[in-house]
Amino acid sequence: MNLTTQRLIIRAFDSADKADVIGYMSDPDVTHFLSEGTLDESGVEHFILNTKQAFAIEHSASGKVIGHIEFYPWFGDHTYEMGWVLNPQFQGLGIALEAAQATLSYGFLTLGIHRVVATAQPENPASYKLMEKLGMVREGHFRQCIPKENGVWWDEYFYSILRSDFDNANAR
Repeated sequence: MNLTTQRLIIRAFDSADKADVIGYMSDPDVTHFLSEGTLDESGVEHFILNTKQAFAIEHSASGKVIGHIEFYPWFGDHTYEMGWVLNPQFQGLGIALEAAQATLSYGFLTLGIHRVVATAQPENPASYKLMEKLGMVREGHFRQCIPKENGVWWDEYFYSILRSDFDNANAR
């Protein structure tokens, strides 16, 4: 995937991205809701070299990687899952929305997929409100489905958007 928007380039990671990725993936506040948690230098290096599911979000004006978007087959080749994470310096600027919209367009219009899903914890309103801005629909609230440390269990919201939802929203 190689996408360009007004402010972003969404592309595969390369080794030159390591310092930028460490800048946000080593921050426990940023990674709190991510299954992989915080990553140190070797963890980021492994992530960059081995990920087939995440794509760098490069800020065009600065040339810096400011986050990433996950996008990969989830169930067969007709349903994909997506997720995102951004450096806190770039949160609240519509960048995640811009990256996610471009990724949805790519999935529906180029790959011809039928459905995209995403999840978020109820304690992460920024993420699930973004899903709603994208036109995604909450399909479920899974109670205590994610084990965390010290016997804590997290709930999870499950969202989706169909190709027909996407087409209808973009026909207006």
